[in-house]
Amino acid sequence: MPDKKITIKDVARLAGAGVGTVSRVLSGTGYVGEETRERVMRAIAELNYRPDEMARNLRRGETRTVGVILPDMANPLFARIISRTEEKLRQQGYSALLTSSFSNPTLEVELFQSLASRRVDGLVVVPCSEDDPAMTELLANWGKPVVIMDRYMLGDAPRVGHVQTDHEMGMRQAVDTLAARNHRTVMLFYLDMTRPGLERRRGFLEAVERHQGRLQAELECGHERPDSGYQVLKNRLEREPLPDALVVGHNRMLPGVLRALRERGVEVGRDISLICCDETELTEFYSPPISVIRRDLGLIGEAAYDVFMRLNSGDRERRCVVLPTEFVETASVRQL
Repeated sequence: MPDKKITIKDVARLAGAGVGTVSRVLSGTGYVGEETRERVMRAIAELNYRPDEMARNLRRGETRTVGVILPDMANPLFARIISRTEEKLRQQGYSALLTSSFSNPTLEVELFQSLASRRVDGLVVVPCSEDDPAMTELLANWGKPVVIMDRYMLGDAPRVGHVQTDHEMGMRQAVDTLAARNHRTVMLFYLDMTRPGLERRRGFLEAVERHQGRLQAELECGHERPDSGYQVLKNRLEREPLPDALVVGHNRMLPGVLRALRERGVEVGRDISLICCDETELTEFYSPPISVIRRDLGLIGEAAYDVFMRLNSGDRERRCVVLPTEFVETASVRQL
């Protein structure tokens, strides 16, 4: 026979107090005389009573869970960001429910509806699109805290906050460095479907323009599939000469880019300068290590947590946080 589950009624009976009194002692609210409080605490210890936190939270209209919707959980950047968010949430008694939309707007809506049906207390989301009408309507009418990362939508909604990155800043620094190292032709691989890709493109073109014709810019638009960098660069290298420098605007394109360069016998840091957006194990341990336009992923995760807690407490200050990027140069950028 399994042991009988100890209930709050058992604690009240042993302490000679009412159930409401025991509840006030457990919650720390309302007045309870010191002698009665001590009797209740002794009864709790003697019975080894553990409150049913889930039931208590449900009675308060909470589940102490936060839903997370990411475009691609396989992307190591998202893993590093959300692990910090989850760590901070756990310290406050929350757990996170992680899901992946695979950049599919229809699936994203289904995931939101599933998380909402589980009565999560809020949401951290990297939306597929800033203007998908179905997702926009759902988020606008939900009424619970929503933290949107690296996108901007529903800026005036009182329970919606944003954590963004200044992608243009680091891109401008990278282009300025290439100009200072006497590069003349620079190619950017980018994704045009998201805010980060468009901001990186804008920062790239603005920086090139500042150098008044000394730099020649070339743009190639790719996608997030693992073979994207390979196919785009392979086709480009078959048509025209090698540019002086290549800037890879998305970390998921980098493995394919390196493969295409290797097949052509092109050595990074000797035959071409290479820069990638975002720091990964590949950029760190490749030889030579690859120059990066860096953002602090842990800080982004902490900012998502901070914005969620502000929204959850009704604080409307600092609901939009914009974090910097910086260019970190390595031997993958050569002097011409």
